[in-house]
Amino acid sequence: MPSFPSFDGSEIGYELVGRGEPLVVLAGAFDGMTGTAPARALAACLPHGGLDVLVRSGHRPWAEEPERFVALVDGFLTGLRTP
Repeated sequence: MPSFPSFDGSEIGYELVGRGEPLVVLAGAFDGMTGTAPARALAACLPHGGLDVLVRSGHRPWAEEPERFVALVDGFLTGLRTP
């Protein structure tokens, strides 16, 4: 397995915090490359962020749980629409 540098989400999180836009972080529960820790750390840095962990996915939740992935993205985008 390749070695990855430590990532706590703060590098990206600090860039996004000041913007104030709502964001959603999606991760696969069985991600063998990074695990869910980076996604959790990133979501924790975002004041208007959320985290959804796809429980039957690994590193590619869009391919492993496409219906659930699309439903989560669609739900997030629908929530952004103003009446």
